[in-house]
Amino acid sequence: MKKIALICCFLFSITSMAQRNYDITFWIKEFSDSIIYIKGAFGNDIFVLDSVKRSKDKSFHWIANNQVPRLLTVSSSKEDMFSFVLDTSKKFSIGIEPSGFYWVEGCEANEHYLDYQEENRKIRLAEYEYKQLINDKDATNKDSLKAVYDSTLVQWQIFSEDFYKKYPHNIMSVLVKSLKTPDIPDTFIVNGRLKEGKELEYAHYFRTHYWDYFVFSDSRILYTPFFFKRFETYLNKLTIQNSDSIFISLKEFCEISVSNGGRLYADYILNFYLNHYSRMPFSFNERTYVLLTDFVTKTAKFYDIPPSELKYHQELADNLKPFLPGNRMPNITTFDFSNVKQSLYDVKHKFTIVYFWAATCESCKENLEILEEFYKTKKNEFDVEIFSIDLEKDNNASLIYHKEHPFDWIMLKSTPEEIERKYGLNVELTPALYILDEKKRILNKTVLYSQIEESLKAFSQP
Repeated sequence: MKKIALICCFLFSITSMAQRNYDITFWIKEFSDSIIYIKGAFGNDIFVLDSVKRSKDKSFHWIANNQVPRLLTVSSSKEDMFSFVLDTSKKFSIGIEPSGFYWVEGCEANEHYLDYQEENRKIRLAEYEYKQLINDKDATNKDSLKAVYDSTLVQWQIFSEDFYKKYPHNIMSVLVKSLKTPDIPDTFIVNGRLKEGKELEYAHYFRTHYWDYFVFSDSRILYTPFFFKRFETYLNKLTIQNSDSIFISLKEFCEISVSNGGRLYADYILNFYLNHYSRMPFSFNERTYVLLTDFVTKTAKFYDIPPSELKYHQELADNLKPFLPGNRMPNITTFDFSNVKQSLYDVKHKFTIVYFWAATCESCKENLEILEEFYKTKKNEFDVEIFSIDLEKDNNASLIYHKEHPFDWIMLKSTPEEIERKYGLNVELTPALYILDEKKRILNKTVLYSQIEESLKAFSQP
């Protein structure tokens, strides 16, 4: 489903923007390869868009049909060489010398873009040389190099400020503006430092104003690697890592995008994370997924989610809801290997671990000794029992494994189909471990044995 959804989103994006046909010639001096590759980005993906063979005149002639304005990279089979932009000019040439000298014919946007890259390269080189020198204890010309660096920095500041004013629609101007950090009010700062006691308020302000300068109305940024990296910072570093906070950040981003003319960004993020979270077997992500699916269902008219995709996510979310933390686990009842019926609700302990696995599942066996050691040494400390259910379809494999590994905990036999038919629980992936309290309410779900003790310690706190 993941690939289908992202392809749908991609198709929407290229049909919702102005498409153009381009005729581009690249002259790459002293380059021996017979093929170059045109690479592009879209959200979290970087891919080869096309390959171009060398012509008889030693140029590389690329006819690109139905392309949207975007940033692209020319690469050899070994490395990226240079980038360029698709803009309003439909036919143009770019020449690149080994020395770094370049020329452009027929496209002002690329002239300005490459000028910017050259000036940026100069300041980065000066900065690198200066940092290398100041770390050299024996260097004697630190002052002179610092003067060179300071002069280059001043030239760069003058150039870049003038560039942004003259060419506000150039992709570099839009990118720099969009990646700008929020302006911080003086109420948070004293003597250049964050005021004591303002940490949480500052963090909230920074997150909620993180997109203040982002140009949502320009969809070209989605076709660069920079957008998704910025979004990951927003979601993974600026957002408190619990399901409700992550959902709120996702929801607020989508609302900000749409209100500022950037529905394409919201569509991409919703498609990406709906499919991302639906693949993650942790209750932490499942709750976020259910919240996000409910949000999309209620606001579907504002976003471009294919109906078949939305239906799939709705059905999956509805199946997950009864098994989210806080809900009571159904009274799973089945037979053990002695053909004795056992019921979950008959287990009378402070904690119960419901452990779904399969005898031939290699990932189930990995680090299984951790679970066995935990049970032997921590069972009484936490007052915990393991209620394990082997879902292996091959009964002989189950019997053989059971004889070879007679674990001390409760060991039962069933099938995925029986568990889903009787209790509505789809155990698509094993292992899956549900941690329950004494009333058989779900506290957590994990596939990692190493997380069990950590979870029980947290839930044992008064």
